[in-house]
Amino acid sequence: MNRRSLLATAAAAIAGGGAGCLDTGGSDEPPDEDRTDAGGTDVTDTPTDGGTPDDGDGDDVAGVRETRFDVLGSAFEFEEAATVRFEAETVTVSGTIPGDNTCYVAKLESVTLKNGTLENGTLVVNVESYEDAGEDEACGEAPIGIDYETVVVFEDELPSAVTVEHDGEQVVSEQRS
Repeated sequence: MNRRSLLATAAAAIAGGGAGCLDTGGSDEPPDEDRTDAGGTDVTDTPTDGGTPDDGDGDDVAGVRETRFDVLGSAFEFEEAATVRFEAETVTVSGTIPGDNTCYVAKLESVTLKNGTLENGTLVVNVESYEDAGEDEACGEAPIGIDYETVVVFEDELPSAVTVEHDGEQVVSEQRS
């Protein structure tokens, strides 16, 4: 389901149709790569079909094969949180990030490695929320929680720790057992 349609449907159900994004037509086409948000800041979508994250210096994070990011839905009643799950070749981060209004969505801002190699370093997953409203869209003023899932697939070795950030602020940090 198109994220704008989902948000508009949820807002209409809660507020009797008076709040939410008015652009409910939407399409299944991916959003434009180059856009600006309501404040005029350039917005670039993070691909959800994989890719190798950047270590912050312009080089790929060694040992990471791909990343995936999916927005799972949104709700008006929520608690900001994140969990980290270490599996055979993957680290899965599931969470809820707050958005200021019904036109907010989430994206994977960055995946970086701090303090050395995967064996002794910390993988930092930063998820960002931002307003994705068109020029003629009205947004419901109620804050929302945006549910997401990020999967990082590794070639061999998992990181010793993972820290999850929402908009650059630490939410949780987990050590691999």
